[in-house]
Amino acid sequence: MRRCPILFSVFHKFNNQSFQLRNLHLRQA
Repeated sequence: MRRCPILFSVFHKFNNQSFQLRNLHLRQA
């Protein structure tokens, strides 16, 4: 995690985005 902060940042960003998409889908349904 400390060796590649950029990779961790990208992974965290993708994870957060997928979580928001899941929330939006639940709100629509």
